[in-house]
Amino acid sequence: MFAKVHFAVSIGLVVCLVLACAGCNPDSPDISTTEAAQKSVVSEEAAPKALPNGLTGAGKLVGSWIRTDSPYVIEIRHVADNGNLEVSYFNPNPINVGRAQTHRNGGKLEVYVQLDDVNYPGSSYTLTYDSANDSLVGVYFQAVAQETYEIAFRRMSVSRN
Repeated sequence: MFAKVHFAVSIGLVVCLVLACAGCNPDSPDISTTEAAQKSVVSEEAAPKALPNGLTGAGKLVGSWIRTDSPYVIEIRHVADNGNLEVSYFNPNPINVGRAQTHRNGGKLEVYVQLDDVNYPGSSYTLTYDSANDSLVGVYFQAVAQETYEIAFRRMSVSRN
């Protein structure tokens, strides 16, 4: 009988040790730590993102912009946290965009769009957002002809979609 009791107590101690050690595992998440992390994620999502290079507010660039001297359109669909832009360009047919970015220069938002298509390799727009007039103004460099033109875009009231 002593052996059976001793065996049962030993099994009980082993079970208690296993359960106690399970909470000591550094890889298993602590409930209080997990709850704090979840609260942190929720509060980060609720707060507005501070974009790098002072790009807070760059979302106002999203939209369709038509050149004031021709039916050429730049359509900005998205501003990424790193300043990269999702852009389409129409002249009036689609022209491939090789690179599009935004950044701040002297407190103003600048947009750079480089075209990469037949008859346009290396041609680019360098534009500054004019908040007072809700327009993009700057220069167009036509790489094939090696000519630069002063241009402006105004926001279209309806997107091309």
